Amino acid sequence: MDERFVPDTDKDSNFRMIKETLLNCVRIPSKNIHYIQTDLSDPASAAERYENDIALFFGLSGGALPEFDLVMLGIGTDGHTASLFPDSAAVREKKRLAIAASAGRKKHMRITLTLPVLNRARNVIFFATGREKAKVLRAVVKEMDSSLPASLVSPESGRLLFLADSDAGLLLGEKEKKRA
Repeated sequence: MDERFVPDTDKDSNFRMIKETLLNCVRIPSKNIHYIQTDLSDPASAAERYENDIALFFGLSGGALPEFDLVMLGIGTDGHTASLFPDSAAVREKKRLAIAASAGRKKHMRITLTLPVLNRARNVIFFATGREKAKVLRAVVKEMDSSLPASLVSPESGRLLFLADSDAGLLLGEKEKKRA
């Protein structure tokens, strides 16, 4: 759903990590793997190529949005998800499928799917682990803090699920724990 603008062999590459931990262990035809390619000269070009790849795969035209079966997301301690950071232009993007995004003070530019795409998915699963995620998970699940991009992920007609370990769920009440 997002990628740092680094070579796909870089230690910070999401695709490298997914390839090493998952894709190398299963048989998936290469034509079924649609990753964000970062071998172009700039992140905006990589985002445009990824957007075109998605549109072609789903047969989209005229501003239509894809409908992914499953989107798996993490959540940052600042409430970001994918590469949608608080107060960033990427959070406000409504027309594009994918966009280049600044990670603020982080060192790499990124490419990310936009909120309209994430919110069209049939199923969205957030993963949160560790005590350092407890406050932000409470802000997203219980308080629904709209200043946090993770709170803005709300599938239009799909399901939303939070999977959290006991440390991340430490500040949730019983009602929220059932939701998370």
